[in-house]
Amino acid sequence: IAQGEIKPGEQQVDVEQEKLSGDTVVAQEKPIPAKACSNPAPNFTLKDIDKQDVSLSDFSGKVVIIDFWATWCRPCVMGIPDLISLQEEYGSENLVVIGISLDRQPAKVPRFAKQMKMTYPVLFATNDVIRSYGNVTSIPTTFIIDRGGCIKQKLVGLHPKAELQKYIKPLIAESV
Repeated sequence: IAQGEIKPGEQQVDVEQEKLSGDTVVAQEKPIPAKACSNPAPNFTLKDIDKQDVSLSDFSGKVVIIDFWATWCRPCVMGIPDLISLQEEYGSENLVVIGISLDRQPAKVPRFAKQMKMTYPVLFATNDVIRSYGNVTSIPTTFIIDRGGCIKQKLVGLHPKAELQKYIKPLIAESV
């Protein structure tokens, strides 16, 4: 698949076509403490587009959508407006969207995020984080995590806002 090209019916891009540049961020593989959780979300600390450390544990007690994506991935880009909308609509109800970029040229990401008006944290992936989330091999790959830090859904490919809402609404309604 050529960069930016998408075939009819195709909804994901193979990560293997793009290689990550050097790891410039720190990853921790300890899971967030979760009660009665068989699939805890691995914690991480990554750099955001402003070079600040952001950890998954910073959002403990919130429903989290983690979206592995890249600027060169057309389905990823097509899904960003839905993620922005979800963040704006449910952010006050303790939902947070986190975008984790797999771009091999990280310098392009801050400008892209501003152009797309991404209102949620945009972080830079490391190989350790990619491995700890099950060796993400296709993007977009989205994880939905409950308030207790448990992975409830893994979605590969582009999924519309209505489908994401179907998964997050019950989690938002739950108490910790």
